[in-house]
Amino acid sequence: MNLVAEGIVNGMGDGTYQPEGSVTRAQFAKIICYATGVGELKYSAAEKSIFTDVAPEHWASDNIKTAYDSKIINGMGDGTLMPTGDTNRAQVAAVVDRFIETIAK
Repeated sequence: MNLVAEGIVNGMGDGTYQPEGSVTRAQFAKIICYATGVGELKYSAAEKSIFTDVAPEHWASDNIKTAYDSKIINGMGDGTLMPTGDTNRAQVAAVVDRFIETIAK
C-alpha cells in the first residue's frame, strides 16, 4: 500500500495487483524510476526511439527513456530492451549497482 501511495506501483490496469506474478523489464523501468526519485519525464516520439523493440507509444516508453538517460538501464546490448521479458535477480542487481554509481558521482 505504501508503494501505491508513493506512485511507485499501481497494479495491472485491470484492477488486480498479481503479487505472485513476475515483473517485466518495462514494469521494472517504471518502478526503478519512481523508487529512486528520478520520476518520469515526457519525451517526443523521436526521442523515445532508443530501443528497436520499444515503440514510442508503448505504455512505459517515457519511463524507459528516463531510466536510460539516467544511466540506470542500458538494454540487452543489441539495441533491444525486451520490455515484456521477465526481470531476473542479476538484472535487478545490475540496475541497482548502476543507480548507486550515478548517485555516488
